[in-house]
Amino acid sequence: MDTADTGFVPLLEQVAVHSRPRLFAIYGSYKRDPTEPLLGWGMEFAAGGAVFHALDDGSTHLSETAQDVLEVQSVIGDVRLTWLDG
Repeated sequence: MDTADTGFVPLLEQVAVHSRPRLFAIYGSYKRDPTEPLLGWGMEFAAGGAVFHALDDGSTHLSETAQDVLEVQSVIGDVRLTWLDG
């Protein structure tokens, strides 16, 4: 049986849209060299958890919230967090 025929796919679409993650960026400069930019993007999930991808080294980090990511990144940089989707 095709799942599209059961109404399962439209339900998943509704959940995907309703539960979509919030997009954020963390940006600033490194403390060790204020002329070196620190930049990355992430997603914070409504059900909990956040993922962050750093531009400079391509690393990916997991955390509980975007605010937690900001706190970790503030150890190495003078950084700010901005929400990208309002």
